[in-house]
Amino acid sequence: MAFKQDPFLRDSMHRETMESLEKGHYYYPAMVLIRSSSGALHPASLEDIGSHTQFFISIAETNLIDATNNVSMPVLLSGSVWATSLRLPSEATLTTKTNGKLIFDQLIGSRIIPVSHDFTMYHAGLNTQESPEPKGEA
Repeated sequence: MAFKQDPFLRDSMHRETMESLEKGHYYYPAMVLIRSSSGALHPASLEDIGSHTQFFISIAETNLIDATNNVSMPVLLSGSVWATSLRLPSEATLTTKTNGKLIFDQLIGSRIIPVSHDFTMYHAGLNTQESPEPKGEA
């Protein structure tokens, strides 16, 4: 039974959600996002990660730099359940595709399993036949 290609994490502790993205940003896959005072999500900084217990992972590339409206779209998923177990490397800036790969590596360590090579889809939970065992995992 093949894993259904789904842009959301599917697990009893995770929920899909539609969130509003803050205008003026370019969102990359695997970018860590937090909620601003306006309620919209925006790219996080390393300082933000230390002070927030809830964050989101962008799973799609979205350009809202020139957007005319602050649109809601189902491209994000809450990471609050396992946020405290995610340890980001000190060199991560969370704002580039390159650093998105660093975050992706950390997601693997947090048992978030990739189901696509472009890092835009993840499967939360135990490894299955449909989600291969990550290399180097004990």
